[in-house]
Parts: sequence; structure tokens; C-alpha cells
Amino acid sequence: MENVLRWLKLSQNRDGSFPTMLVNKKDGIRKEVSTLTPTILICLLLTHLREKLPEIPGAYSSGCIIDAIIGDCHRYLLSVLRRDDKNSAPLWGFNVFYPPDWEETLLCSFILRRAGKLSDDDIQKIRELLLFNLDCPKGGVGVWVQDDHSLEHGNLVYDPIVIIVANVWHKMLFGKKHTGINDEAKRAATAGERPTFYTRRMKGVFWGLLCLGGFPHAREFTDDCLLFHHGHRKHVWYGSCHVWAAVNLVAKFYRMKELERAGQECSRRLRGPKPSDTSPGEGREETKA
Repeated sequence: MENVLRWLKLSQNRDGSFPTMLVNKKDGIRKEVSTLTPTILICLLLTHLREKLPEIPGAYSSGCIIDAIIGDCHRYLLSVLRRDDKNSAPLWGFNVFYPPDWEETLLCSFILRRAGKLSDDDIQKIRELLLFNLDCPKGGVGVWVQDDHSLEHGNLVYDPIVIIVANVWHKMLFGKKHTGINDEAKRAATAGERPTFYTRRMKGVFWGLLCLGGFPHAREFTDDCLLFHHGHRKHVWYGSCHVWAAVNLVAKFYRMKELERAGQECSRRLRGPKPSDTSPGEGREETKA
């Protein structure tokens, strides 16, 4: 674990971000680009792992490395924060060339609020904007944060990942208050519906992070580092070997705990039932001569 964490720290850019690899399968183009997604995912994954480290003996030094990585991630996420023109809500986008979107905004705000780096007022403003954005035809919020540049507000693109992230974000930060996402949309998003942009394997990672299901095991992953495609140009993909390295760290932790529980159960069965505290003759009726 520690060697992988050291490699991740060395791979982290000076501004706190992690690189993204663009892969154009049609034209054979591969190059490093800047997007927000790998930094968000790695921050979420390592935060998740950091909370579990007390269960791992001798993991103090690993915890220090994770703290350093997460701290730099926070610094980067704050540096790319934007403000909504209407209510000054903090917003985030895929990269500097794209408008703010809900997936990045909700995940970044959740990360920073838990770290104490966003105020309650900031979160409330995001919630107000989110409730104003519940106009996707399939129910709930679309991919993009609404704007005033068109009648459609640019918010009609549906993605089940966004629906689930919005629902979990609201529950985690506001308790059981209704998000406005209808039950049909929630059921469709949590079922076997294919993500609009992400790979199916990445959907499994989101499910584990959002506590909606078991975390996928490392054995299910391949060397393919792809995360999501471009949208209209589905031959253009974005990947990150650093994200999958973090995924494997978390998945191996859960696998290790499963093996530990299985070993304990096996030992219990081999030992057999616990002997009774009563003496052999105790509790028996005396026979009459």
C-alpha cells in the first residue's frame, strides 16, 4: 500500500491535480490533458481509505501520505472554484473550457464541506440552485448547471450517475429532505441502466463510494485505465491509471477484510461449538434406583 501511495504523491501535479490521459481510438491520439475528474475521484477514494486505516495494523506512515495527497487535492479544488452569477453558489466544471456541471459541483462541494473548507451558506446556495435545476425530462437534475443562454438552459442531458450523486449528496448533507428527484428516476439510475459517459466498471466504483452496494474487487479490473468518453465523440476517451491505482487500494482493503472474516469463520467451524459451562451431570434428572 505505502509504495502505491508514494507513487501517487510523486505523480500529483504541483497545483494538487492529477493528470488525465486523452485517448482518441479513431485517430490513434494519446496525450495528457487537464480535467477535474481524476483529482475528485482520487480524493474521494483516499478519503474513504483513510477512514478505514485504523483497522490496518502499522498503517501510520500510509495515513501521513494520504493526508498529504488529500490536502493538495483540496487546495486544487478550491483554486478552480467558480461562482454562480445569480446567487454566488460555488460551482465546478469538467475543465476550464466547459460550463459548470452537477456531478463535479456536488462531489467537490461534498469533499470540501466534510473537510470544513466550505461554509453552510455555500452548501445552502448549491441546494437552492439544485432545486431550481430539476427539469430533466427523465426526472431530476440533468448534467449541466442551468444558465440563461437558451430556453432549454442546457440542462436536458440525462445521466444516471448524476441522479444518484444528487440524491446521495442531498441525503448526506440535508438528512431526509426531499430532493425533487422522482422515485422512478432513482430506481432507473440504481438499476442496471448504463451510464451516459462513464464505463460500467466506473459505475461500480461510484456505487461503492456512495455506499449503494459492495465495492468492486480488484480482480474485476483490467489494465484498461479508461474512465469516461467525450459524449458526442464516443471514440474519444479520458483515462487515469492513478484513479485505478486508488480504486485497487480500496478494493484490496475490502478483499482483505472479507478474507479475514472468512478465516475467522473457518476457524470457528474447525473449533466446533463452544463447550457448555455446566458440568456433565448438571441439569440431568437423577434416576431412581
